[in-house]
Amino acid sequence: MSEQVIYALAAILAGLALGSILGALTRRLVAPQERRRSLEGLAGPAAAFVFWVVLALGIAVAVGILAPGALEPLGERVLAFLPQVLIAILMLIVGRAAATLAGTLLGAGLARATGRTRREMVIVLRSVIMVVVVLLALGQLGVNTELLTLTFAAVLLCLATAMALLIGLGGRHVAREVAAGRYLRRILSEGDHVHTEGVNGTVVALHAATTEMEGDAPGTTHVPNTVMLDGPITVTRPPRPEQ
Repeated sequence: MSEQVIYALAAILAGLALGSILGALTRRLVAPQERRRSLEGLAGPAAAFVFWVVLALGIAVAVGILAPGALEPLGERVLAFLPQVLIAILMLIVGRAAATLAGTLLGAGLARATGRTRREMVIVLRSVIMVVVVLLALGQLGVNTELLTLTFAAVLLCLATAMALLIGLGGRHVAREVAAGRYLRRILSEGDHVHTEGVNGTVVALHAATTEMEGDAPGTTHVPNTVMLDGPITVTRPPRPEQ
């Protein structure tokens, strides 16, 4: 094996090792341990970007060692195209972070409104944002995205129609739970002991669509508000401290 091949392999391995180290360092810098969960959507793409850039540099060095003149015409093209590539990568990183943030906010909002985490809706929102970002990034690179845009618009229209039907059919159930919750807030308070058909425990919190109860079993249970009103309800209030 010639020295050039050995040096080329060494350059590739060095790029691989250095890219892994710098990628891990980038992940830690972008998303520290105490904030890793909230910034994971940005840290992952940023670390991957650093890794592939460093590895590409190692491969370029290896090609330059094996064929010194091969990169001369390529260098000008790369330098001319590099700004567009960097902008496209930046769009993907920012888009990934925006999709993660939007999904987190949607999941938290739905959990507060209905008492349940709608993971499928969070996934749909993140996917839609990422598809839009990918189309914009491809357009930045000069790719003709007209056919892809039309296809995505058709798929998005079908998803929107299906979601509208689901919301319309399921919204009536949620509205019933919210209406029942408004009435329960008039007669129940946190700490009250409730006994009704199928429900026996202490009220921990009153949510929009559910009542959080604590019984004999460990943990708490979210009971739909309409279930609390299905039959007679007995409320025992804790004794008030003497003034």
